[in-house]
Amino acid sequence: MELQETLLSRRSVRKFADKEVEKEKIFRAIEVADLSPSAHNSRPWRFDVIYNKNLKNRIAKVHDGKLDKKLTNGVSFPNKLRFRLIMLMAKKVITKASLIIVAWNTRPLLNMLGYYKKGNHEKSDIAYQFVHDMEIESISNSIYSIQLVLHSMGIGSVWMGISVLKEAEIKEILKSKDQLVSILAVGYPFYKSKEKKIRDINSYVNTYE
Repeated sequence: MELQETLLSRRSVRKFADKEVEKEKIFRAIEVADLSPSAHNSRPWRFDVIYNKNLKNRIAKVHDGKLDKKLTNGVSFPNKLRFRLIMLMAKKVITKASLIIVAWNTRPLLNMLGYYKKGNHEKSDIAYQFVHDMEIESISNSIYSIQLVLHSMGIGSVWMGISVLKEAEIKEILKSKDQLVSILAVGYPFYKSKEKKIRDINSYVNTYE
């Protein structure tokens, strides 16, 4: 595909065909994504590629629509029904996907902060938030790069952002000490996505000449 065609035609895919995605295509997409722009060329990402059905289903199962009270600090989540429906949809999508790619933040820049290493980042909130945001922005670049490369190969994916609300359970399953950023559910599309209209550029761009 031409680059613009890839960008214009990519869509989130939530229903997958019963066909396994070739590992060499997944690894190629990740290799290309490793060249994504990152703050100070830190490449803070790490990926777990999970084909194993039992492991994938364990991760799907934690998307049960419940929220850990420690995570919310006792604050009620807005629109609980909608949250529960989105979480259960994620569970179904992960279960049906050929594989999932779990994206982690290895925190290379944060680990350079002395206060952070000591677990006292509240003493340096501005520095912590700034550096943390740079890492997440960098990893977001790599995740989208993976999606674009996969799409160029005819492979669909969807970014499961809600999975971060189940970080503790997923970290325990995968024995990870890194920060969970997202899960990509991946597979060959079951259907052809509808065309998405380009908005009037004046509705979201201000030009200063």
